[in-house]
Amino acid sequence: MGSIDDGVDRTGGGNLEKMKAAERAWIGVGCVALLMHASPCLAQTESALREWLALESAPNRVWEVAKNTHWVYEATHPARMSAEELRRLGEEIAGKPEHPDRGRYKDESRRLATGGDVERVELWVGDAENWRLNRTSLFGPGQIFDVARRRDVAWSSSGRQLAVVATDEPPPPNRDLASQSNDVMFAVSLFSSAALSMTSDPSVKLEEAKLTGNRWRASFVGGEYTRRFEGTWDVTAGRFIVTSSEVLSQGKVVEGSSESYGGHKELDALAAYTLVSGSGPPLRGSRRLISCQSVSAAEIDRVTAVPPLKGPDAVRGPTSIESVHDYRPNGSFEEVSEPGTPSVRRMVPDASRTRWMGWIAGGLVVAVLGVGRWKYGKKES
Repeated sequence: MGSIDDGVDRTGGGNLEKMKAAERAWIGVGCVALLMHASPCLAQTESALREWLALESAPNRVWEVAKNTHWVYEATHPARMSAEELRRLGEEIAGKPEHPDRGRYKDESRRLATGGDVERVELWVGDAENWRLNRTSLFGPGQIFDVARRRDVAWSSSGRQLAVVATDEPPPPNRDLASQSNDVMFAVSLFSSAALSMTSDPSVKLEEAKLTGNRWRASFVGGEYTRRFEGTWDVTAGRFIVTSSEVLSQGKVVEGSSESYGGHKELDALAAYTLVSGSGPPLRGSRRLISCQSVSAAEIDRVTAVPPLKGPDAVRGPTSIESVHDYRPNGSFEEVSEPGTPSVRRMVPDASRTRWMGWIAGGLVVAVLGVGRWKYGKKES
């Protein structure tokens, strides 16, 4: 399958504080592509609409869609301040070299001048226990973050620092790398069903599915939140398509939750239907799908291997690892502390003795492409 690039960015966002209030409810997608695996032959009826909604929102649907695939896309993170807000901040920090907002001023100035910081994201997906997510900043050298799972081992790397954990052992407090499969699943859902797959929570119920001519509307309810989807019946393809979605609370649309979709293209190698453009409020940034292709299970195994201390990483090539924290009870890295050799520490996954590096926690928070992570009815830990 070839590359996909229609040059149209997918944007989304809104008032940041109100978005945070809604974070307990849904994934904020802010992405560019909608992938739907070929559904059973459907008719243009409400019963067929309900059948299709049930299929796309079924548990594990995302993993079925993305099994043995490789995704490449770019994410743009725009400035969160207006030009006027930035001007006022500049006046506030003028003549104060130690002001804590100097870094923020620099970052926001760059984003306003360039239209946003851009990062390249690559995602390899085998299944829930075999995956890798790479993030590479395109606005500054050497800024990378990778996280992966390969069955019984999970690891993360910033290029210079490497952490490895055993997935079958209790993780250090609040540092469960293996659980990041949830974030990977959410990231894939951005491309798989416009978050329809995120309605698979048992507490979420389909409230409405209505078809009028070629237009349809559906609502899923869980707790105080409702997610409403709208779309069309594609006569040529013979399937339903999502064109927009939004989150409601107490009958009002949550600011920043609206998403719209368009520009569908067929991906024959995956028997998929892909949405490659859309628009929405500005703060959530944009996602532009570059390519999506099938890969072998052997390729997934190759790219998820723990990077060696000496020798090239399967994806990044030559590495410059300076330190390793190995949290496995019987880790394969021996403790080393010699000049010119990567420092290796064998860590005990115990709350009183483990001290995880802040770069791991910070990187994982945004590991899904600068994605705002939303879960229906409750905030994921």
